[in-house]
Amino acid sequence: MQHRLKRALLALMILAVALAQPASALEFLFGGGPTNAPAASQIEDDGMLRVYLKSLGDPEALGLTLAGSYTVEGDRGFRFARDTEIALAADNGSVLLSVGGLTIDMGDSLTLTRHATDGENGIYIHESEKNTLFEGDLTISESGGTLRPVLNIQIEDYLSGVVAYEMSDSFPLEALKAQAVAARTYAMGKKWSSAGRDYDVVDTTADQVFKGLDARYTNVIEAVEETRGIVGTYKGGFAMCYYAASNGGQTALATDIWGSSGDYGYLSMVDDP
Repeated sequence: MQHRLKRALLALMILAVALAQPASALEFLFGGGPTNAPAASQIEDDGMLRVYLKSLGDPEALGLTLAGSYTVEGDRGFRFARDTEIALAADNGSVLLSVGGLTIDMGDSLTLTRHATDGENGIYIHESEKNTLFEGDLTISESGGTLRPVLNIQIEDYLSGVVAYEMSDSFPLEALKAQAVAARTYAMGKKWSSAGRDYDVVDTTADQVFKGLDARYTNVIEAVEETRGIVGTYKGGFAMCYYAASNGGQTALATDIWGSSGDYGYLSMVDDP
């Protein structure tokens, strides 16, 4: 609990540093927001994020419950009813899909495409750590005898599955909002540098912890919604709002940690008594 509290305080400190910059340092990514908000950013983006579900390990098989409207590869003739149970398995370079006693060789990959519907709309992955909902399209490919799952999800939906686990739903709303801005900025920065990969971020601490949506975490959902589209920017790029569980009493410069020659002029070393 002490580490999580320090994480909240550190996120607030980092956001305060960013807010101390000129008004253009925090901009709206997708437009909207209050009338006194900073000017709209010139950054254009489709609002989606590809998340490699690395926390599942290298599974040879996965069990799924489709809690919504899904098709295979967007084919309306290959549509599943809500609550359909699916089993996927890697087999000699192919992905096998089993449903209702039928097994189909889907080739080296398949995508479960989500369609708009009322109510809950996503996938429950039986092997995931939490009983949470994974919203978006799920691509499963075969890789060396194992399955490789990549979720294509709206970034605002992604954040509800991040903030709840990088902090806690019980934290003050303003702390959760600071974390949401930091996490959104980090994710967008990673996305813009992920060319050549089939994913933007992983769902572990190698990037940010992501465990899917738990609708009970209403404070987190509110914090994400109230900061929708807001990121930190610096000199026309994303300002990486780094955060950690503990800083040992003083924040460190990014260049001291990673030896980078990047421009982190929006961050400074400060005591954290």
